[in-house]
Amino acid sequence: MKVLIITATIGQGHNAVARSIANGLRERGVSCKVLDMYRYFSPALQKIVQGGYLISIKSVAAIHARKIGEKYYDAMEKGYKPLNEHTFARIKNMPFAIQLKKYLDEYQPDLIVCTQVYCVHIIDTIKSKGWTDVPVIGIDTDFTVQAHWQGNDYIDYIVTASKGLTGQFLIKQVPKERLLPFGIPISPKFCEKTEKRQARELLCLDPEKKTILIMGGSMGYGGIDKTLLELDSLPFDFQAMVVCGSNLRMREKLKKLETQKRFDIYGFSYNIPLMMDAADVMITKPGGISLSEGLAKRVPMILDNAIPGMEDRNSSFMVGYGLALAVSKIYPLTQAVSDLLTQEGLAERMSENQKEFAHPDSTAVLCDFIVKQAGAAKAEETLCAAGQPV
Repeated sequence: MKVLIITATIGQGHNAVARSIANGLRERGVSCKVLDMYRYFSPALQKIVQGGYLISIKSVAAIHARKIGEKYYDAMEKGYKPLNEHTFARIKNMPFAIQLKKYLDEYQPDLIVCTQVYCVHIIDTIKSKGWTDVPVIGIDTDFTVQAHWQGNDYIDYIVTASKGLTGQFLIKQVPKERLLPFGIPISPKFCEKTEKRQARELLCLDPEKKTILIMGGSMGYGGIDKTLLELDSLPFDFQAMVVCGSNLRMREKLKKLETQKRFDIYGFSYNIPLMMDAADVMITKPGGISLSEGLAKRVPMILDNAIPGMEDRNSSFMVGYGLALAVSKIYPLTQAVSDLLTQEGLAERMSENQKEFAHPDSTAVLCDFIVKQAGAAKAEETLCAAGQPV
């Protein structure tokens, strides 16, 4: 049995999902490959796509770009034509589909998983031409449903972040029987739980002190220094862990800040699950994978610095269900932190709300489904080859 996992390097979230699925499948004895779609088509194209993403989250002038981005995204959503009705999109996808078909012909997978919606579009185009008939599973890595999921008639299943998104998919005319509300696949490390005091001791923190985890995303968004200074002005004590990701310049800048409170500065870290266990509050960008990990750990969350479009809508979902607080012009970060650390019962209620939406075993559930699905497809193929009725 062979599975092909197609991802796209737009940030690191889609790649993280692909790695989690690949590791889970290999543990089950399944042979699989992970293919970065844009890199496969052209390393130059991959750099352009990734560069555009970096600009959107790191630009100093991003406040103006965000306003434009919000209007553009809203207009795109309203005017989007479903893929099955969009002749130009099919034509535009065809050169990529032809190129990817060559890879499929060589690898001959029994099942395909796509962790990004444009990967889904290319595979849907390939299946529409009859170039492959293997089962295809798409992964929606957000807590919202963008218009691009509509009209992919040849995709067998779509994994969703929550059953709370089913209504959005139905509105976009995606049949309910194709939806798998397993949760966004995350590392099984987020299934493990370390008691709060022990987690703090392992991280060399004060085990008795209120603790904040500040996540800048894998790329480390550009305003963490201002965030720290704002938090340092709060009139009560706490300690904080600050993860800068791959933004080494920001990491060095933060280390030079003079603050009254304790801020431990990290670059890229493999200890995020332990850090979440140690934290009373997590401040994060509302990316789908980060939110899924936070829900799995049931850590109260404050959402800040959303990228226009998907992350804004992720934030709305989380706030609407009482799973997080979101920073705005009229609700600043300092107030959100103060509320969660000082209002009696608020953090506890949020953590309890998260229980229903948490999917710490999301990867295991999906991998078990894939094994079963691919096995069923193989059995059907054998019966057809033998001339027996299915």
